[in-house]
Amino acid sequence: WLPVQFDGQLAHAIYILFTNMFYATIASMLAIAYSSMSTEISRDFDELNKVNITRLIFSMVATAVCTLLPTIFFKQLEQGQIDIRTFYLIVVFGFGLIFTVPIIIAGIYCRERAPYDDESVNISPGGLVKPLKTKVFRHMVALYLTQTVTLDTVSAIILYYSLYVVIGLNSTIFLGLFLAVQIIMLPIFYRLVRTVSKTKLYRVGLPLAIIGAIGIGLYPSNGPHAGVYGLTVLTAFGYAGAMTLSWII
Repeated sequence: WLPVQFDGQLAHAIYILFTNMFYATIASMLAIAYSSMSTEISRDFDELNKVNITRLIFSMVATAVCTLLPTIFFKQLEQGQIDIRTFYLIVVFGFGLIFTVPIIIAGIYCRERAPYDDESVNISPGGLVKPLKTKVFRHMVALYLTQTVTLDTVSAIILYYSLYVVIGLNSTIFLGLFLAVQIIMLPIFYRLVRTVSKTKLYRVGLPLAIIGAIGIGLYPSNGPHAGVYGLTVLTAFGYAGAMTLSWII
């Protein structure tokens, strides 16, 4: 029984491994092209800022919808209102179509207006790591990674936090406040970057985000929920600059 059981678990683990590798590869091919398009679509400074802010607004709204709705569906799953098959169908075909169709449309109809050399380039392993030799590029990669990992971490642990840390906390309100503040701040930052140094805006927001995050982490489990929501607004306000400006810089 043990060898058969082990073989079954091993086969399942290998299947999950290759499935995730295939998904991550395809997702990266689409996401990198889509994200880089906003920096190549123009050479005008104000136009680039407008394009990036517009893309970020849609991205944040999508993040809000695709984070809040699954938590609602997950609660319905826990309460037995829907079964696991229905839950997966909603996630795969519902959210999958929402993400897939716009990217396909953008890929077909959007064109870079910035001039570039129309010549074939051979891609090699050395060429892929060549940009990392540039110090500024390494810094930008660090900015992207930190803000992305932060947002993913918040989205991933909020259910755990509301169930086991601050009991009874409404995860939908928590995430809604976190994302709503950032969406509100996007057009404000768009105005500010015209007159204020992006570096200053980035550095001013980070301490607020750190203080708010520490406050949320150390918040007493029996404390009033309003305090957590207030700290969430503070964290989101500070994080908005870090998330927005890494794309505008």
